[in-house]
Amino acid sequence: MEQQENNLYQQIIAGIYQLVNGEGGGNRIVGMSVDSDDNAIIVQHVEMSEHFRQSLMDDIKEQISEWRVNPFSEITPEGKNKIKFWLLPENEIEKAYKQQSL
Repeated sequence: MEQQENNLYQQIIAGIYQLVNGEGGGNRIVGMSVDSDDNAIIVQHVEMSEHFRQSLMDDIKEQISEWRVNPFSEITPEGKNKIKFWLLPENEIEKAYKQQSL
């Protein structure tokens, strides 16, 4: 079970990289961490204009709608150079992935 759980979170992290960096793989991510409650992944990104950042947020939300399973309850900008990906409860994420793989 732990192997499957690790694989699930590796997929989420890879997805976040793709969402933030975009299709061209632009190196926008400076760092990534988990909040102290383990319920959100915080992405620190390079400085960008407010207009570009809003476009990026819109694009992220559009791309998420195309995922088979959306593991996030919310995606919010934090300060000037962070985006917080709020995770659904672990059991909800696992249940959704299991239902999609049937």
